[in-house]
Amino acid sequence: MYVGPVDAPITRAAVNEAVEAGVEPGATAVDCIGFESEIGLIPQATDDAAAKGERLALRYIPKDVFDKRAVAKGQVVFYDVAYLEVSPKVKGLIANVTYFTGG
Repeated sequence: MYVGPVDAPITRAAVNEAVEAGVEPGATAVDCIGFESEIGLIPQATDDAAAKGERLALRYIPKDVFDKRAVAKGQVVFYDVAYLEVSPKVKGLIANVTYFTGG
């Protein structure tokens, strides 16, 4: 598990380092959590980890973790990092957008 910094996004270098650290002892999964992530991190990072035999899960730490009442009530939810992939198919005024989720 890798926990990103409070004041900076999770970077590709940090994710790669976490994945590499798991390869040697034979880990099959790596979880990375943070308040933000580097733009474009998904889906390439998950594909790179899969090529090394590891499942990579990237999740956001919600701001609710700082709300004691939400924590006490169990209302804090960690969401998967999501991304959009746009395939430019232009025909007149029509554009196609396909949504993918990371993880």
